[in-house]
Order: sequence, then C-alpha cells, then structure tokens
Amino acid sequence: MVVFNDSSLLTEGQILEGKYHRYRVGKLIGKGSSARIFSGVNLENGKQVAMKIEYTHSGSTHLHHEYSMYRSLEGIHGIPKIYEICKKNEDVIIVMEYLGPSIEWLFKYCNKRFSLKTVCMIGKRMVSLIRSVHNRGIIFRDIKPENFLIGNIPGAVEPTPINSSATHYEINKHLSITSIRVSDDSDGSKPVFKELEKKYGTANTSNNEVNNSFYKHTRSSSVYSLIEPPSAKDRSSLQSFNRSNSIVDHDDPLLLPLQIKAASKIYIMDFGLAEYYRDMKTNVHKPRSLRFPCGTPRFMSRNTHMCEQQSRRDDLESIGYVLIYFLCHGRLPWQGYKADTMEELISKIWAKKSKITIEKLCKGYPKQFEMYLRYVRNLGFTETPNYQYLIGLFDKVLENIGEVDDGMFDWILQGKEGYVIPEVHRSKRDSITRWCKEVWSSISKKKIDVY
Repeated sequence: MVVFNDSSLLTEGQILEGKYHRYRVGKLIGKGSSARIFSGVNLENGKQVAMKIEYTHSGSTHLHHEYSMYRSLEGIHGIPKIYEICKKNEDVIIVMEYLGPSIEWLFKYCNKRFSLKTVCMIGKRMVSLIRSVHNRGIIFRDIKPENFLIGNIPGAVEPTPINSSATHYEINKHLSITSIRVSDDSDGSKPVFKELEKKYGTANTSNNEVNNSFYKHTRSSSVYSLIEPPSAKDRSSLQSFNRSNSIVDHDDPLLLPLQIKAASKIYIMDFGLAEYYRDMKTNVHKPRSLRFPCGTPRFMSRNTHMCEQQSRRDDLESIGYVLIYFLCHGRLPWQGYKADTMEELISKIWAKKSKITIEKLCKGYPKQFEMYLRYVRNLGFTETPNYQYLIGLFDKVLENIGEVDDGMFDWILQGKEGYVIPEVHRSKRDSITRWCKEVWSSISKKKIDVY
C-alpha cells in the first residue's frame, strides 16, 4: 500500500503551475489508499476543476495510464474533460472537469429507493456510455455506482467531506467495496436544449435501512443551505426534509432548467483499471488468458471471479448487478461478508454468487432484467454485444409502465414536499418539465434536452 507523505501533497490555497494554466488548490474532497482528490479553480478563466493526485515513491503511477485512457476517449458524451496532467516533485496530478455527486451518493440521498423508472433510465445511460467506451477499444473493468456521476449543478460550491468517500470522485478504502489494483496488468456558458424524447418507468418501494455517512454540500445561494439525508429522528417526520435539502431549486425559474440539465446528465469516470481489449494497431481482440480478479467484488462478473481475463461482456454483466443493487434497495444477496484479505473476500462472494440463479436474483422484477443478465452471461469472450437490444429491454419496461425517458430522475424530484417516495412524483415531474420548457423558451427560444 502506498503511504502518503502529507508534506508533499497539495494544500488548500497553493498555486499549481500547469503547462497550460495556473490553478489555485481548494479543499480535499476525497481520499483513498493511493490517491486524493482536491477541488480547484483555474485562475485564468475562473472555472472550477478537480485535481486527482496519486503519491508515488518510484515515479510509476496509475495516473499516467488513466490519463492516456481519457485521451483515447476524448469527445465521448459523458466522459469528463481532462484539462492537463501536471507534476509536483514526484507526484502526478490530473486536472479535470469538476462534476457533481456519484450515483451511489444520490442513491443514499433518495433513502436507497430508486423508482423503476429511474433504474431503467440509469441502465440505458450506463449501457450507452460503456458502448462508447468499448467502441474505442477499451474495457472499464470497475463498474460500480461510485464511478458514475452527474454534472456539476449550477449554484453549487465545493463539497466538504465528512468521511472517506468523495462527492466528486469516490475512492473507497473499505475492503468490502474496494477496487483491486494490480500494478502491471494495464496496457497502456448557455446550454443548448433539444427535444425531450424516449421512454422509462416507476417501482414499488419498501422501508429500508439507511446509512447516513454522506457528504454535506454547502451552496452559494440561501436556497441551498444544506443537502444531507435526514437523521433517523428527522425521518419520523417527513415534513422536516424540505426544499432546502433538494438537489435542485424548484422555486427558481431561471436556475431550474440549468440545474435539471446538469442533474440529468450521467458521466463515467475513474479509468485507472481500464485497459485495451484489442490490439490498437491490428484491431484484433486480445487472446483469452487467466488474470487475477480486477474490480469491485460486489459487482464482479462470474468470469472475473474465475480468474478469466475480462472483455466487453464483463462490463455489461457488472452493470446488471448494479441495477439489481438499486432495485433491491442496496442489498445484493452476497453483500455483508467480512474477510481478512481480498482473496478471502472474493472467494466468499463467489461462493454465494455462483449458487444464485438468475431467476432467483431477478425475482419480483420485470422479466427484462432477467433477459438482460441471461444475454450478457451467454456472450462469448470476443463477441460484440448487441447494445441496442439491451437498451431496448429497458425501453420495453418503461413502455409497459406507461412512462417516458424525460430525464426526471428521482434525485431531481426529491425534497420539495418532504422526504417522499418516488411513486408520488409524476405530477411534480410533469409540472417541472412544463415549467422548464416555458422558462427556457422565453429566454433562449430553445427546447429542453434533459439527457
């Protein structure tokens, strides 16, 4: 494990000289065993940025690899912008686009209760994003909710961390959710709104235990006093969770469309474990081989558990487990194991995961989720997945429940009338969508696109 020497790291207020720009370092917003994330500001244009620094004694760093992955993915919708890579002594720093909370944070914010509609919209976007990544010859190898984030919401300022997970960039240090890294296993202003489109749906919910280890967000406007899930005491009174806890300001007609635009766009990040699955010169798929498991054990594919080299099918299988994780209120059947080593943890999870049938795992959910997992598990090692078929499965669920993919996720609708459950949101969603259309039409004569 890498040990940080704090004297060599970035400090708040420090000026970082990059090749192209100068930056002022902000607060520490996330840390893990090998990397830390700071907020920052570009001193030339005032733009907020995030800075990821990985301390190394040898000069060898995963950040060089991660930086090359981002460069290979430039131009893809949902990949954060990378501004530059800097060095401070032996430390490597990636300066990147500053984003909002992770989907995992938002899941907890919604009391670990996502509607079926929101799960389907997330599924569509995850599959679409990973298709774009795969089309560049790259597999992600660490699919988990912490690695998917929404945009930076206008009006927000940098978060203040209160535990080991970051709002902008979650780096987990706990064994049960850590990502496995093997050092030698890698190759290498005004928005324009478009037309609302596509379809999606809602789900039943039940009471579920809530973990209140979250980040507090301070806001520059009085309407953003605090975003924080209610305490156990406060949850006894739904009225205690009011507008000031909402992700978006439902009462600001000028800010609301911009906030919804950011809050409905999903990004994928942290490409430290990503690698090329095909030779970039010959375009030939790499041969099958045995590899030590890589990724987050909770969401690992079956083949990864069996030490098989990962390919496109494994990213998609992990997405399936993430969606089931949302549907079952954050409690997969193989969660909760304790272990002294990562190998032991992987073994315990595999012992449970290998025995659970797809039918049992997806029991009580629309059959399309079972069809999804069955399809991706049956893919061959080099087989090109039919991504559109998988996206179509979620569209079918949405059609069956009479919903549309309008980008109104539960975290956008949450918080105005109290800590409410997603099923009651339809009228609120419709009124907000109408409001945004009217307001933005009067400002820019453009239609809204909530991605």
